Amino acid sequence: MHESGLTKRDLAEKLAVILSDVVNYKFTAHGYHWNVKGPNFPQFHKFFGKLYEDAEGSVDTFGESIRTLGYDAPQTLTDFMSMACMESRIVAGDPIQMSLELYGHNAHIRECLLVAFEMCSALNQQGIANFLAERIGVHEKFMWQLSTIAGLDSTSISDLH
Repeated sequence: MHESGLTKRDLAEKLAVILSDVVNYKFTAHGYHWNVKGPNFPQFHKFFGKLYEDAEGSVDTFGESIRTLGYDAPQTLTDFMSMACMESRIVAGDPIQMSLELYGHNAHIRECLLVAFEMCSALNQQGIANFLAERIGVHEKFMWQLSTIAGLDSTSISDLH
């Protein structure tokens, strides 16, 4: 136990919730990949595919990180859905609305990753912290891309001066 009372179990539980949210996000992005409509279908189909493939590529490391801490990772869809903090909405084919929804998912996951990163640092779990730092960067990049698509990105360098 850390002097703050934080334990490896606390970190494992936080990672399990993040893993559950990432699985939920992966299925949401995958569904949007299939169901996006409109004249820019090819571009959005490909982009949403990139999002779900990235999420899918991260789930194994989340599960293995939980195991590294000595705890079992969630393993059934029922487990994932009961532990997830995010809810997914069905958005009827509109790529802008889908992008807004995925932006919210990325923002939520990023915030959870930041908390888990701080927990790792406090518990001296540097290997897991390195993985989380990488994931934070990935979700920040996706937030930027999704916010630009949705028209939320209005800051420019000239605004900083």
